[in-house]
Amino acid sequence: MPVAVGLYSTFFNIFNTLLLFPFIGVFERVLSRVGRTDAEDAEDYSTPKFLDRKLASDFAKAIPTVQQETARHLQAGAMFLDIARSSKKAPSDPGEHYLATDILSRDIRAYTASLMKEDLPYEQLDLIASLIEEADFTAALTESMHQVARRVKREKFTDPARAIVDVALNKLDASLRDIMPDYGIADPAMPAGHVSYPEVDELRAQTLALGPNAGAAERGTILALLGSIERAEILIRRIDAERKSVNRQRVLARAAQKQERARPMNESGFSPVPAE
Repeated sequence: MPVAVGLYSTFFNIFNTLLLFPFIGVFERVLSRVGRTDAEDAEDYSTPKFLDRKLASDFAKAIPTVQQETARHLQAGAMFLDIARSSKKAPSDPGEHYLATDILSRDIRAYTASLMKEDLPYEQLDLIASLIEEADFTAALTESMHQVARRVKREKFTDPARAIVDVALNKLDASLRDIMPDYGIADPAMPAGHVSYPEVDELRAQTLALGPNAGAAERGTILALLGSIERAEILIRRIDAERKSVNRQRVLARAAQKQERARPMNESGFSPVPAE
């Protein structure tokens, strides 16, 4: 009898294991969600994700990590639009989110500056300087975006005033798309004039014309908001121009070719890459 019970228990456990094995992944996903909060799922933008100190001495590999981290910083800044629109996916605390982006910005600039070596050719130094400029413009843009979110969140708008605020936010969103990373999935090309937004001056005139439809505090908030959006759009254009000021792909390609030629010869005594 004890042997029979032992054999039955063993085969029963083996059968259950074989039966449930295909569903291990499903159980893992379900159990991993138990007790989790949205705050735990939020990405920590105060910590660099791509910067690697081990690559700091390798120009061709270090530069792409700076570009990736700067694009990530830009994405973090764009999240202030989600905050202004009260999106459920937006960070809960705009001040804490801005502090995280500020820490990330300093890390990006410090890492990029550490890449400057005296023996680098001018074109590589010029590229590093361009990346530092872009990181600085991105930090300023993030600050302006923070001001946009802060001003919208702290004021209650009447419907006519809210309509102007929504148009202003949509205008800024459209401007941001020109510099946001698409990760290989570009936005569909729209016909010229398909979507157009009024200029900031026109939105100012609409705000002043609200009259009794909005209080003085509301109008003052919208005017300050438009000032932040105007600064943000100037910085967006500066970032776009800075990216075009240096042919980054060509500089990186030359650096990679130079490193390839500098590799040790193989055992036969011939360089694996023919000289030009």
